[in-house]
Amino acid sequence: MERPVAEIEMAGESGLPAGTRIDLVAEDAWYDYELGTARLIGDGRNHEAAFVAGLATYWLDSISDEPFFLRVDPWGPHPPYMVGELFLDTIDPASPHLPGNFNLDFADRPDHHARYPDYWTDMLGLEVQAGGG
Repeated sequence: MERPVAEIEMAGESGLPAGTRIDLVAEDAWYDYELGTARLIGDGRNHEAAFVAGLATYWLDSISDEPFFLRVDPWGPHPPYMVGELFLDTIDPASPHLPGNFNLDFADRPDHHARYPDYWTDMLGLEVQAGGG
C-alpha cells in the first residue's frame, strides 16, 4: 500500500501554502492540529476509513461461520478534512450544503472548537450567525 500523502487545499494552523504535499506518516504535528482541507493523493485505499474497513473485512473473512460482534469506528469526518481524489468532484465548492448545526453557539466549547466559525467564515467567505440565528 502506498504511503498516505495529502496536498493542502486550504491550510489551518500550519499556515502551509496551498499545494504543499504532506507525508501523513512523517508529519505528526501537521496532522494532529490542522483545521484545513487537503486532497488525499492516490486511489483512496490509503484513507483511514478504507484502511479500517479493510481490516474489518479481513477479520470477518477469517472467522468463517463463528458468532461474532464487530464494531467499526473510523474517526472521520473530523479535521483535517482529507478527500480522496475519487470524490473530489462530488461537491461544488461554490455552493456547499451547510449542515443544520453550522451556526451553533460555541461559547461553552473548547477554544479550538470556538474558533471554527471564524475560521470557516474567513476561509470560505461565508456569513456565520452566532447562536444558530
